[in-house]
Amino acid sequence: MSVAENKKMMLALYKAFNEKDLAGIEQVFTESFVDHSTPEQTVGPEGVRAYFATLYDAIPDLRITIDDLVAEGDRVVIRTSWRGTHAESKKAVYRSLIQIFHISQGKIQGEWNEGGDLLPND
Repeated sequence: MSVAENKKMMLALYKAFNEKDLAGIEQVFTESFVDHSTPEQTVGPEGVRAYFATLYDAIPDLRITIDDLVAEGDRVVIRTSWRGTHAESKKAVYRSLIQIFHISQGKIQGEWNEGGDLLPND
């Protein structure tokens, strides 16, 4: 895939995350996808689906804003802001995250990220 196609795929992915639409996750992540920053996450699309299902339960109004999107070769780097309201505490939560994705044969093969947990936005 070209750099432009990689960017387009990532924009569509984050749109789907914001719409809570995980139906096509298998078409975006390889079966061997690994989140290198979260080694306890299940490998493949099922791990991504489980991660977001947990987030949507805890933060039903979760919104992810792409602040920066940079791509070169088979890598896409995204800086995002995550905001929402924690369901139990009713407190606003926020985090900033930088993610590096490795794309191979049109699907996401791996991810590395830097950023904190969703914390109260005091």
